[in-house]
Amino acid sequence: MTSPNPSNIILYHYSYSPYAHKISYYLSLRNIPYHQVPQPPILPRPDLSNLLGIIYRRIPVLAIGNTVFINTPLILETLETKYPTADAASGTGPALGGGEEAKEWGRWSDKVFRSAVACLPTSLPVMKDPKFRNDREDFSGSSYQPDKVDANRAKALRGVEEGFKGMEEVLKDGRDWVLGGKEVSLGDVNAVWVLEWMINLPGALAGSNISKETYPKTFAWVGRFMAKVGKKRVPKISAQQAKEVILSEQKEDFGVEIQGGGLVKVAPTDTGKNHPQVGVLRKRENGKIVLEVMPPNERRTLKVVFPEEGFEVKEVARGEAKL
Repeated sequence: MTSPNPSNIILYHYSYSPYAHKISYYLSLRNIPYHQVPQPPILPRPDLSNLLGIIYRRIPVLAIGNTVFINTPLILETLETKYPTADAASGTGPALGGGEEAKEWGRWSDKVFRSAVACLPTSLPVMKDPKFRNDREDFSGSSYQPDKVDANRAKALRGVEEGFKGMEEVLKDGRDWVLGGKEVSLGDVNAVWVLEWMINLPGALAGSNISKETYPKTFAWVGRFMAKVGKKRVPKISAQQAKEVILSEQKEDFGVEIQGGGLVKVAPTDTGKNHPQVGVLRKRENGKIVLEVMPPNERRTLKVVFPEEGFEVKEVARGEAKL
């Protein structure tokens, strides 16, 4: 079994990213030690693009040694399989488990999130920032202009409330956790983040019927989960320090075999597709795409791993991009 090494697990995120919460909650629940490199909520992110050559725009990304993992389900799957058992030396707890049923909760929460993100209160400071609105329009392809967001808010809130209704129905039999076990599972991690985000985002539920009184079991479950997560201080390191950690460990394999390939670009098939990641294709099997990326002004390289699901790979035409 591999023990988590706090010096080479690095999370790039920003504090109010709900998808980043999934990863930080998971790491806290299992007491996996790591470092963080906080990022701005909008592009550019030179800590990633300039220092690591990672131009893919979604947050979070997680580095383990020389390998950077993209996409939250892949990050969670990697942490579950790479560190499957408890480790007394580091204090890490066992994998949370949940199998396919836990993954289904991930798909459920992604659906609820599509409604949740559409009802962001236009009174929030970030929603008044033209740079933020333009960034999110580039990301999503949808308008973030206040009048359009407000016009769609009632419909979006109905979608969010369907999420609360669904969860209340699941919990009505008295279970503490969504999969019915005695302990929190990956199913809870995959489900809770979007509802917790809505509950704690100022003004997000204004004008809806969603409250502790209406959905008592769901609110209690969110509270139980957050009590389990607790409040842990996560050490920060500089982007330059993180770069050196990642590039200095390039001889470690981490289960990724380097093979010959051509220059390609990888992009999501839904949102964030305007910023594809460019690299040399080294492996494409078992549901994963592995690129080798050379940062600017560097001769050392890192590996960047994407899931096949939800991403597409295209060859880079001559002169289109430089690695």
